Amino acid sequence: MISKFEAYFEEGFNRLYSENYEEGIDLLQKALNLKPNDSLVLDRIGYGYLMLGNYDKSEKYLKKSLEINPENTLSLVDYGLLFQRLGNLKKAHEFYEKALNIDPNSEYALSFMGDLYYIQGNNELAIKYYDKYLKLDNEDAYILTSKSLALINLKKTYDALDVVDESIKVNPNIAMSWIIKSIIAFRMNNIRDEIIYAQKALDLEPKNCKALFHVKSGLKDLGNYEEAKKYEKKMLETDCIILEKQLENQLLDNLKVLEDFGFKLKLIKNQYSCKNSSGNNRFIDLLCKDLENDFYTIIELKIVEATINTYNQIKEYMDIIKVDKQVKNINGIVISYGANKEFQNKIKEDNNLFYINAEDLGFEIY
Repeated sequence: MISKFEAYFEEGFNRLYSENYEEGIDLLQKALNLKPNDSLVLDRIGYGYLMLGNYDKSEKYLKKSLEINPENTLSLVDYGLLFQRLGNLKKAHEFYEKALNIDPNSEYALSFMGDLYYIQGNNELAIKYYDKYLKLDNEDAYILTSKSLALINLKKTYDALDVVDESIKVNPNIAMSWIIKSIIAFRMNNIRDEIIYAQKALDLEPKNCKALFHVKSGLKDLGNYEEAKKYEKKMLETDCIILEKQLENQLLDNLKVLEDFGFKLKLIKNQYSCKNSSGNNRFIDLLCKDLENDFYTIIELKIVEATINTYNQIKEYMDIIKVDKQVKNINGIVISYGANKEFQNKIKEDNNLFYINAEDLGFEIY
């Protein structure tokens, strides 16, 4: 007969697995009341709080778990994930490494180590750890999808296609897998398939920004502008900041690409914090110096079409920098995926404001 402790723990674990974190924590707390020094229960409670974003409570339980059992690899990995969420990637790496030193075949540690290298842009090492994981379980669709993303970054398009197709065979219900198929179709200039695969992702996640972006872009490439506008509207209704951040990161890595458009710039600060005349906080995407004329130059990024609101926004930023830096001359550059007529007319009237279509930069958004 199953004990009360086992019943609470099993049900609590299941609730965590189904992302009912508060219910899971409550049940696991009941298990902990019966066995206050159970390292595994402490870890799972810590993990639950981590998923809820309560990092102080998460650390409290994870720390106690490791005090009881310093070789609890689950707790070591969860502690690493806590540091990763807090932006301390060096400490995250240390904890993942500790877990792998204890158990080199820990799938949990291998997956997070691979993810850590991926977000750091080290795709070769990410693939190394994903491959170690896949030797233990070659049918994990999420790891296959992650590996295919790293291959996409390395421009190994056909390898990425093979891996993502394997992922879809195992589990066709991962939106990111279909987005990767959409990206690959775009690279192969198969725009209709780009749309079809992105739509499959939207069938699974109707508010997925990346999928919305690829349907919109594909429709525009086919000349179906009215339909594309519908998807752009959906993007505006959804928080697509992740895509703007991706565009920003690519531009930071390749600022010299703007020389092809006549701008030789040096970055001063990205996400430059400032205040407008009313004292409200503002964040400028990129604040640069023009190396040709020593002007400050503001870059505003939009993953959607530039509008009159975009124009007003960058003009406000330009006025702020004039005051902050005590300068008279300042340029502004809007980089966006298209621009409406009202914005274009305003640009024509303003000698200090310039527009670049983001598609002309040659970056990929995924």
